[in-house]
Amino acid sequence: MIHDAIRLILSQLNRHLGAGDGEAVTLGNIAMVESGVEGVGADLTRVVLSLVNITEDHTLKNGPNHRRAGGKIVYENRPVNLYLYLLFSANHTQYPTALTQLGRIIEFFQGRQIFTVRNSPDLTEISASAEELATLRLVMELQSLTFEQVNHLWGSLGGKQVPFVLYRARLLSLTAGEIEATGEPIDEIRAGFSDMNA
Repeated sequence: MIHDAIRLILSQLNRHLGAGDGEAVTLGNIAMVESGVEGVGADLTRVVLSLVNITEDHTLKNGPNHRRAGGKIVYENRPVNLYLYLLFSANHTQYPTALTQLGRIIEFFQGRQIFTVRNSPDLTEISASAEELATLRLVMELQSLTFEQVNHLWGSLGGKQVPFVLYRARLLSLTAGEIEATGEPIDEIRAGFSDMNA
């Protein structure tokens, strides 16, 4: 589901940017751009989208672990609600062009922050089933980093800093759909009193 979520964002972004001669944004590891690996970093005219971190949203962890289905109570593990940290790096050789590319990406996400199957017309690159896609919802939030955080980010990526923007995508929610147990619902409670004087 993570890959499908990122592909959904990528396809909508490329559709909006309308590169004409191919994708304006490509999925890849920005840390590998200068490695010389074939196919990575060969085209420096495109923005590189990299997943740099995944965290869990702990605020949504306290939901129920059961639901009613078909007259029975179904027990299952709670869904995992994730944050995906998406780094958009403009690695263009012409610095003004790189800044223009970043500006267009920020404008796109300012105008459209929520991504679902219903508001995304092109789903040809998504491999998930229609049932899985029905629950796919992404909310994009711009992340502001301090100079120290920027230093740590690019230091961990092992490369030179290029113009970039970092977004946090809230992915609601991942579940395996495995049922732990089932049981009959409790419909009535009987209280039994014994004679205390006996």
